[in-house]
Amino acid sequence: MKRHLWLPLLLLLAAIAGIVRAADTSVRGLDRGQVQVSTGTAWVDVSIANYTSAQALLTIEPQNSHALQDCRVMLDLNRSGSGFQAAGYTTETIQFRVSRRVDGSNWRRDNTKKYPATALAADDSASEGIEIPLGLIDPDGAARIEVVLSAEDTGDIAIPYRVIYRSGANATITAQSN
Repeated sequence: MKRHLWLPLLLLLAAIAGIVRAADTSVRGLDRGQVQVSTGTAWVDVSIANYTSAQALLTIEPQNSHALQDCRVMLDLNRSGSGFQAAGYTTETIQFRVSRRVDGSNWRRDNTKKYPATALAADDSASEGIEIPLGLIDPDGAARIEVVLSAEDTGDIAIPYRVIYRSGANATITAQSN
């Protein structure tokens, strides 16, 4: 008869362990979430993105208190007809930077994260894409991809993007429009 008493006790301990594990996950604000993908086209406005100032190209914000995990952004520089080289650029360069919203309203650029590390010239970008790893974006934060051009003497540039992340909810992706 004593052997049968161990089984309910073992089941109770297993249930408590499961509750503690679930509570630990919710306290950190992270969840396994599903892989989410967002695609579209962002535009570089040459009147804004010049060698003296950066332009916000994409803004990525978590929703409903769900962090974004393993977030990365892929950019295609060679869109037919309106990509970096197709828009008439030749030796001018392009570079992307990452900024984070740190206190709910102020953006701070991470000067150690520039993609590519050395600005890419248009005549070298015929088949180029850029992948920017953002990692974790906390539930109350946001990340922004900014673009800088070395000169603004040609037309606006269309840059197709793909944002991939894990989260329990869809993020809000805001792309610069033309």
